[in-house]
Amino acid sequence: MTAPGAVSAIGADELLALYQQMAVIRRTEKAAHDLFLAGLVKGTTHLASGHEAIAVGASAALRPDDYVFAPYRA
Repeated sequence: MTAPGAVSAIGADELLALYQQMAVIRRTEKAAHDLFLAGLVKGTTHLASGHEAIAVGASAALRPDDYVFAPYRA
């Protein structure tokens, strides 16, 4: 287990996997927004375009015993 605050090298395979996760997030949000614009999703959309790295990076740093919950405007 890596100590908190420790820096470790990230290999090319892991970097590619992180990039792919960011791309999936971007495409999923765009698809949801397109459905909203077409009138197929009611309510509104709050896109996070440009913020994908925050979600992917924070998730990559989680340990198995970490807890995460995501309140919206709590």
